Amino acid sequence: MLDHRSLPTNAVRVDLGMVGMLSDEDTTSRPTGFLSLPDELIVRIYASTLALDIRILPMENPFDKWKIAFVNRRIYEIAKPVFLSHVAVFDGSDPLPNVLSFLAGQAEPLRTTRSLYLEVDAILLALATALAPRLFPNLTSLTLAASHDDDSDDRYILSRRATDILPQLQQPRSLEIEGYDSLADETFALSRLPCLQSLRLRRSMTNELSVELLRDPSGTALSELEIYSQDALPSTLSLPWERLSALTLQFWEEYACYEALRKDLEGMKSHRDQLPLRSLDVNAPWKEVSFSSVTAEHPHVKAFVGFLKVVFRRARVSRLKIQGLTSWPPQLELLRNEGLERLELRWTGRETRGAETPDPVSSLKPSLSSY
Repeated sequence: MLDHRSLPTNAVRVDLGMVGMLSDEDTTSRPTGFLSLPDELIVRIYASTLALDIRILPMENPFDKWKIAFVNRRIYEIAKPVFLSHVAVFDGSDPLPNVLSFLAGQAEPLRTTRSLYLEVDAILLALATALAPRLFPNLTSLTLAASHDDDSDDRYILSRRATDILPQLQQPRSLEIEGYDSLADETFALSRLPCLQSLRLRRSMTNELSVELLRDPSGTALSELEIYSQDALPSTLSLPWERLSALTLQFWEEYACYEALRKDLEGMKSHRDQLPLRSLDVNAPWKEVSFSSVTAEHPHVKAFVGFLKVVFRRARVSRLKIQGLTSWPPQLELLRNEGLERLELRWTGRETRGAETPDPVSSLKPSLSSY
């Protein structure tokens, strides 16, 4: 049996939820317990923990776990608003999510809820969005994700009821749409969301949705845009360059995309001052090109470099991230930009490049040495 008297005086002691450090000067003092912490500090501890959980698993509803995890009334009441700051309604294998029943039974608004994640079929989406304006008066972030369990013919079309509700939310600053390809209401415009600052479009099979939403972004505060698509960039898509500070683009068939984007930028005549773009995240368009063919004269390389040159000429980009690199063309220097503070390069795995392909980083070393 371990005798506590044999432990060093600075040993960590854990006892009934109390964590502390024994002092060499005063071994009789009680360790500081979690329950003795002030309310504000307890709130900050749980908020930081919850933020990480939401980033990893936004479809999980944290309050479901919280309700059964704690029996201490004080801690429960202190942390309840924190764990209600994010609400997720995800049907999964449950035809009627418990959280939706919980929300429908709320007589008072949930004023601490800031973010809402909805991944349900069209019927439940209509119910959830109808509840949102009353229940979440302080909502700032909304994610609408197409349900994997919805087998209806229009499952990839965002319903008119959903877009009709969006302007009724008081201050939505961030909107993320996943898995939807188009809008049922083709007349819906972002100008109906004047507070919107961030728009993320992900997992769509086409770019019809991005064309519809970005048709007229005037009247919004939009400054951050992310588009992840399994389709090529359509020539009809024009980005709001004059207001964007952060842009992420991940397309298939990127070669044509960068040609279109370069022409779009070069065609801007109304904005003579520097563009506000500071962060750019793009993918190299030569993943399918053999290692030996990646040269400065290859059309895929020329399109990509031409686009970056125009961006650097029109904006003071401070952060550049290039993904999907298999190599860097020999004798082609990395583009320089006076304001560039961070350069991040992401390489594809060897299984994608082929085992016989040389180390791609070696092709970049001459450029980095003079950077």
